Amino acid sequence: MGQEIDAKISEGAEAISKYTEDIPDQVSPLTQELLAKMSQEAEQLKARLSSTKSQLQAYVEELILNMQQQVEQWKKEVTSYNNVCIALCLFS
Repeated sequence: MGQEIDAKISEGAEAISKYTEDIPDQVSPLTQELLAKMSQEAEQLKARLSSTKSQLQAYVEELILNMQQQVEQWKKEVTSYNNVCIALCLFS
């Protein structure tokens, strides 16, 4: 019985040893495939982000221009209103 246990332990140890030797050979192609896929997806994401950034940049520039024009219009209106108030105060 002791020899059977020793034999089973030896068989188990050999199986584990073979398994640990085979793992790098089996995992390496999977790792390379995963890295290639991740790199490809990262490049696609980078391209999409660049496109989105360009679109947003144009929108932001247009928004800033519109806001500046609106501020200038308000300044004119306030100046005009202020001039009317001054004139009314002077002639009152």
